[in-house]
Order: sequence, then structure tokens, then C-alpha cells
Amino acid sequence: MSKHISEIFTKSLEDTFNKVTEFKNERDEVISRMVIEINRLREGTKYKPITKRLLAIKINKNPFLKDLGELQLVFSECLKNGSFAKLFWLLK
Repeated sequence: MSKHISEIFTKSLEDTFNKVTEFKNERDEVISRMVIEINRLREGTKYKPITKRLLAIKINKNPFLKDLGELQLVFSECLKNGSFAKLFWLLK
């Protein structure tokens, strides 16, 4: 019985640590979370959902958001205020 439990526990640990993340790096994760939040706010409006590619291009054009720390700061401020509409104002 204990051998069976240890096999289950070992398999569970292997699954946990071998899980492949869908993000390439932290910047990709922040951009993905921004896209999710922006698209969530756009549901039921006349605006179409955006893609990660479009947002990444807009962010890369802004010299102040090249740094990951600045990008995370903008994301946390948008979450705190509950509005990602201001993010597009920043990116234009």
C-alpha cells in the first residue's frame, strides 16, 4: 500500500515540475495578462478583441515601456484602477 502511495506522490511531483508554461518569459506573461483584461472589458462593446501581437507592437513603440519593471508597474496600476482603457491612451 505505501509503495502505491509513493508512486502516486512521485508522479504528482513529476507532473508539477515538468509542466511546460505557455509563456516564453515574464514580459510575455505580463502582455498576455493585459490582453486578457483588455478583451474582458471589450466584451459587449463595439470594439473588437485585440491580440498579443498587436499589444506587443504598441508597447515596443513606447520607449518608456521597454523595461519589464515599467511594464509591470503599468499593469499593476491598471489592475488597481480597474481600467485598461488608459493603457491605450498611453500607447498612442
